[in-house]
Amino acid sequence: MKFNNLAKLLVLTLIAVNPLYSQIPSFLNKSAEWKEALGYVNVNQPKEENLTKIQADPYNYAIAIRQAIDLDDFKSSSRYVEAKERGFYYLGFHSKDAKSLALRLKNINLPDQTELYFLNPVSNEFLGPFTNKDITAGKSMFSGFLSGSHIVMEVSCPLNAITNLKIDINALDYGFDMNLIEDGRSILGFGEALSCEVNVNCPDNILWQEARKSVCRITVVTDQATYWCSGTLVNNTSEDKHPYVLTAKHCYFNEDPQYDMWVFDFAYESVDCANPASAPGFNSIFGAEIVAERTDSDFLLVELDNPVPDSYDVVYAGWDRGSNLADTSAMIGHPVGDIKKISIDYDPAEVHPTDLDFGVFLAPANHFFELEFDLGIFEGGSSGGPMLNEDARLVGQLTGGFADACNSVITYYGMFSRSWNDGANSAARLKEWLDPLDLNPVTLDMLIPLSSTGHSISGNIIFMGNPVSNADAILTGGLDASESTDNTGEYIFEDLPSGLDYSLNFSKNNDLTNGVSTFDAVLIQKHILGISPINDPYLLIAGDINNNGSVSTLDIVFMQKVILGIDNAFPNNESWRFVPADYIFDDPTNPFASDFPEGFDYFDLNADEVNQDLIGIKVGDINGNADPNL
Repeated sequence: MKFNNLAKLLVLTLIAVNPLYSQIPSFLNKSAEWKEALGYVNVNQPKEENLTKIQADPYNYAIAIRQAIDLDDFKSSSRYVEAKERGFYYLGFHSKDAKSLALRLKNINLPDQTELYFLNPVSNEFLGPFTNKDITAGKSMFSGFLSGSHIVMEVSCPLNAITNLKIDINALDYGFDMNLIEDGRSILGFGEALSCEVNVNCPDNILWQEARKSVCRITVVTDQATYWCSGTLVNNTSEDKHPYVLTAKHCYFNEDPQYDMWVFDFAYESVDCANPASAPGFNSIFGAEIVAERTDSDFLLVELDNPVPDSYDVVYAGWDRGSNLADTSAMIGHPVGDIKKISIDYDPAEVHPTDLDFGVFLAPANHFFELEFDLGIFEGGSSGGPMLNEDARLVGQLTGGFADACNSVITYYGMFSRSWNDGANSAARLKEWLDPLDLNPVTLDMLIPLSSTGHSISGNIIFMGNPVSNADAILTGGLDASESTDNTGEYIFEDLPSGLDYSLNFSKNNDLTNGVSTFDAVLIQKHILGISPINDPYLLIAGDINNNGSVSTLDIVFMQKVILGIDNAFPNNESWRFVPADYIFDDPTNPFASDFPEGFDYFDLNADEVNQDLIGIKVGDINGNADPNL
């Protein structure tokens, strides 16, 4: 990597591959002879002086250069095949010695049921399918990078819609990636961050677990090159899920940003602390428009061309524009385009008191926070990533700093408070966009959307082999709701927002004497005297009338008072109790030896939870003759 005596800008271009799609491009099923006969459009290599210029510039971290193509009629240049009421177009490009290639598309119109793919004809890596749900008619798109010197675009379209199919190919991006090659690392982003980087889902991330969902990786496309940056989906006082993303102005490196080509990748992260064996999937939004920017605090606010679906499981970050300094800070980003990482400073933040020379701009004094990490580091590609305080609120975005591989790290962040209202008008400040209601708050909490494609929790309750009806299942946490079991003993909660925490408990407190008689009192007495010990854990729980964790003569007294009508409730207990059916007691002859669960807890719900079954226990019924349908 390039290091220098000035604060380093954290911009980097990298190659991105997301192979996790269910559909497969038809190109992969073609014979080797067919693929070889396809023919490729040859695109010139960048001029040597352009590559030399980038490599000689200590602040330029581009690894791909735009090469013009301007192919307005892709159909006439493609190989065309008809099959099964669909037309297939295949168009290949080649550029000598490229480490990676990507395409820039303009004026796209994808009819319904049309699929667009990009693939490497040698390795069979591919991106897609993309449809008109991803790219609005008339819009642009950056394909994303594939390694190697060849790239193929495949379009599959219904025959009756081909006349409406349109794609202009504007340019090809030629990846050369000298920075990472000099470091001995590959051109692909996944797994290439330094070993001292910390995955965002490691145990150290206690305070910022929800906030991490607001962070995205950005493919920054300019008129000359391509870069990686990071950004944050930001909440506003309307709390209407408006798709604003905050990043760093220097990300486009004083070139002409092609916002309609930018790509925003959400949820590109490991599910836990370990690095996964292969690249995880992610969710993308294509295209944006500039809203506001200002050099002094190095902020850039863009509006995505499309809303972020709730199914992406994102949050909209809260923020703090106050004067209090963070006691503990975290930075979350995508170093060298890798999966999401976190760095933490456990010391109070400081405001840098003098000017800062970032090479491409001079930052004024008292506009940047300064952090020195206790955990983690930073690398190119994290620029624009959020600085979050101990309340998980956004207080700045990363501009740059000093680093020497995995050694001491000092970083600088444009202050949110400066970006808020220092600019001369709305095009140079955040206030009008993040406070559309003009409430003038100092802080705003994060917004956690309700998922439109939520998950379900379901199960059955059984008593002595029979279903328990009319038991209340009570859900709290991410959503409060209740359901009653039907005559099959089943309950179900549907459309639960994903990514939230839930607790599920159960209650049935009617007809205390159902199945309870003096004969049950006799059975408890025989157990206490050792004449006929009760060894079934569920019956022992049923015999604990006062719920004190033991079965004694006092339980017989409370049972008799209910049978005689003296009392109308069991002390500290209900008529029924419930234990998860898959729970294994440490000692079945003493179920009270350790706490046993009486419901379920779900953390960060991200899938349907089925077969959440329970055993019903009728308190006081030792011989099991209660009617579970009363």
